Amino acid sequence: MKKKIISYIRSIRFRIFIIIVILGILPITIMEEAVHNYYKSEIISNSTAGLQTQAAIAADDISEYSDFSETGINVIAPILQQYSMVNEARVMLVNIDYKIVFDSYSVEKNKTIISENVIKAFETQKSISQYKKDSGCIEITRPVVAQNGSVTCVIVFEFSTQTIVGFASDVSQKTYIIKIALVMFLVFFAEMSARLITKSIDD
Repeated sequence: MKKKIISYIRSIRFRIFIIIVILGILPITIMEEAVHNYYKSEIISNSTAGLQTQAAIAADDISEYSDFSETGINVIAPILQQYSMVNEARVMLVNIDYKIVFDSYSVEKNKTIISENVIKAFETQKSISQYKKDSGCIEITRPVVAQNGSVTCVIVFEFSTQTIVGFASDVSQKTYIIKIALVMFLVFFAEMSARLITKSIDD
């Protein structure tokens, strides 16, 4: 039995079998990774677009307010808190002194924020979107522009991508099952092909 196995491993048929399996597994693995990355990228892109829209609406809703004192924030807070709950996102409001006057998570309220995106939003009056892979969140920074054209504050949306990663993992598991099925078929196909090729060579 041992001699037969050694003989098979040294045979041309086994070499052909290995070559076909390797050539078949490479594209399957690449396809699996491509599908996983595509779904994750699409979900992040769609989530970013949705948050951009929500941030724009929120900024428009509070654009008429100019009082960012404690009393004024108490008026705006319910509006921003609702956006936070609906979008399952952290919402912060930063005044012109770069002070966080509202934080839906109540973590950094009254603290000074040093953020490149916040500074750019104040200076350029443009919305900035960023996917922070390291921290696992999507950040939307949107200036709130008053009727006179001046930026009164900046609104920041932070959305955790944990759910997105979880969904992408589910998709990856399904593609992995398909991969296993394809590999099993590939092994069968490689064995049959190796037999036919060696048979034709012997003939």
